[in-house]
Amino acid sequence: AALDNAEYGQGMVRSVATALGGVIKGQVDKSVTHVVVGTVRRTVNVMRGIVLGCNIVTLDWVTESVSNGGWAGTEKFTLTSEFPSLHQSSAKRRSLPVLCVDNTA
Repeated sequence: AALDNAEYGQGMVRSVATALGGVIKGQVDKSVTHVVVGTVRRTVNVMRGIVLGCNIVTLDWVTESVSNGGWAGTEKFTLTSEFPSLHQSSAKRRSLPVLCVDNTA
């Protein structure tokens, strides 16, 4: 297919980050604050994000942010039940998110 779900998700996140102010990274590193996932899987980026204390969030967080006209809170979009080792309270806080779009988004 010319445009699959992964490409759509990545493109959407890039567009929203540009519009709302944010940075996109190809891989999770120490600067990343949020990992956006489309499909819940234990990928390298997701596992790095968990280890580094990132918010692991669904694409719904991105669409909610568009609706709000600014970055939405992550509480209802964080995948804590899917990834029990994820500690929401340890998530990094910054004025502008640094996002990594997992390749399954």
